[in-house]
Amino acid sequence: MRLAILDSASLYQVAEVFTYSNPQSAYPWAWSSAVEVTCSLIKLEHARIAAGPTGSRGARSIYGLLTDALASVVSPRNSLDARKLSESVINVKRWASANTRKLQQIYQALEKDSQNFQRWIAWSVKNAWPEHAARLGGLFDRSFLPQLARVLELTVDELEELWKLTLNPLVVTEFANSPPDQDSFNYIRSAYVISALLRGRFHDSVAKSYGEQILHHPLRKDVLLKAGSHSNEYVLRNTDLYFANVILASSFSEKSVASRIANYGANIQRARNAYHAEKIDLRPAHNEDNAVRTAIEAAKKADIAAHPQWVEQAFDAGFALGVGVLTSFFLSNWDSLVASGVGYGASKTFAAGNKVARKIYGGQKFLHELAVAGPGRIEPVWKFHGGVASASK
Repeated sequence: MRLAILDSASLYQVAEVFTYSNPQSAYPWAWSSAVEVTCSLIKLEHARIAAGPTGSRGARSIYGLLTDALASVVSPRNSLDARKLSESVINVKRWASANTRKLQQIYQALEKDSQNFQRWIAWSVKNAWPEHAARLGGLFDRSFLPQLARVLELTVDELEELWKLTLNPLVVTEFANSPPDQDSFNYIRSAYVISALLRGRFHDSVAKSYGEQILHHPLRKDVLLKAGSHSNEYVLRNTDLYFANVILASSFSEKSVASRIANYGANIQRARNAYHAEKIDLRPAHNEDNAVRTAIEAAKKADIAAHPQWVEQAFDAGFALGVGVLTSFFLSNWDSLVASGVGYGASKTFAAGNKVARKIYGGQKFLHELAVAGPGRIEPVWKFHGGVASASK
């Protein structure tokens, strides 16, 4: 069974969602990532957390709470083969060096995104920076200093001095608690984002070299390997989606973030146990009302509390946030990916235009079958009842 890799940025969004008062207080990136991860963790036994180019120490804070709660379900992948790691780092460096202007444009476009990016970076600075710096050794990857410096129009020495600052937990904590309006902070913030983009391409390269599957955070969509036209669809049954929403909703009944995360981890394990013991029946329903009833009944059989107030809010969150519902995952085989490009969006358009409308369950593959599928990039598709919803991506 080949691995399905989840990036930590997507997992972090699960933790972030639980810091809000209710599901509809989140934003498209956060909610869609939380739903995608939840569906994946329930159905995919072969999931692992992506490894970075410089390794990592133990997770702390809110992310540590989440990884601890999910320890029996998903764990960090084993250390990377030295040759594969080196080749992937070199590939990213070459691409970044040849695409300095493109990276600048991608970053500038992100800064204009008030709906997703600005909320993501504001939350990350406040809640993720101290943990990130401790776990990964600074706020951006030293492996990519020359490429980052070129994008930021700094010298390597100047950027290295800023990187050294982020090794100091007191400095990082001060940044998190009270972000200053000064050049050093702004350059570190920019380097943090661009480094996250390059790690996404690194994860893609590693997954391809190992023949694995990988699911990315939407932040990274414009720096990934270019997808070709060969994709296979794995349908998410309506009952699966509602069941995942019940699991997320159940955790909102807890008052503290720590309790919500602990509840989520326990419920993911209960759901997997019940599913694999065939205690629950999640066959697709012919209409939404039946799908909701089936999901709630399955939750009860799995000993997962379905609180009506939170369940309703979770069901409505996708539409309230403008992302619609998650309908399927596409697996774009690595053989059809061109290493020189960046067209993640193109593959989404292909998926939407040719297959999403074909929402007939007969003869289609389902999400759990990804475990025995080939390698490639996993691309979620969200849609409204009348067409594709692209707001989250």
